[in-house]
Amino acid sequence: MKSKRYSELPGVTISEDDLPPSLRHLLGDFKSWSFMSEMEIEKQLAKLSDSELKALMDRWSPHVDEIERFALAHKDDVPVPDAAAMVQVFTNTMRNVEAEHRLRSSPWRKR
Repeated sequence: MKSKRYSELPGVTISEDDLPPSLRHLLGDFKSWSFMSEMEIEKQLAKLSDSELKALMDRWSPHVDEIERFALAHKDDVPVPDAAAMVQVFTNTMRNVEAEHRLRSSPWRKR
């Protein structure tokens, strides 16, 4: 079976020590939400209730700047450390979650 998440790729090892201390509590989210394809992101978002989606936003939004700073800090490293690559992939999912939340919160959304 093909890996859907970065953290599931062969040879990838990531621990809390690979992340800045202030992001370590998000390691589970990084691993769970580091989807490698837009289709998989959309599939997973469709499974979430509005309240589950909001809970993700509430958990991630206070850390957006630091998440993006960490992801970008290693963009030119060769090789890119696994934790940084995973967080880079995660930032794409995070943007999709934000867009989905805006869409669902829109007054124009059909209910």
